[in-house]
Amino acid sequence: VDVDDLHDLYRVRRVIECAALREITEVPRAALDGMRAEVMDAERAAMEGRWADVGTANLRFHQRIVALIGSPRTDELMRRVWAELRLVWHVIDDPRTSFERYIPLNHELFSYLVSGDLAEAEKKLDAYLSTAEEQFVAAYAEAQKTG
Repeated sequence: VDVDDLHDLYRVRRVIECAALREITEVPRAALDGMRAEVMDAERAAMEGRWADVGTANLRFHQRIVALIGSPRTDELMRRVWAELRLVWHVIDDPRTSFERYIPLNHELFSYLVSGDLAEAEKKLDAYLSTAEEQFVAAYAEAQKTG
């Protein structure tokens, strides 16, 4: 994976994850319960200093967003995208710096989903993914120079 690939992976994420929120009219209760569990798992892992587990809970939160559209093909496509992203995340040697900032962002995003404000949730998700792209591209490029 190179920096251009990383930009492309985030482009795919924005297209698919934001579209997932446009494709639905409400988030089912069971999906909200699952998302809440992922947010809580990330918080627990952070309190215990298990930063790689924070990243895993974050990933599962996003998998649940994609799953809202109920497409096995989209789920499979995104599993491949996230597998490539995990390779990048393993090169970056500071999981706390990588994932800590997304705990409150996931809370905020989750609150929009709970309230049913899917348009605002989509806008927040788009901005969130753009921020993540910038962060991980910079960190990955730095890791490639020093590694």
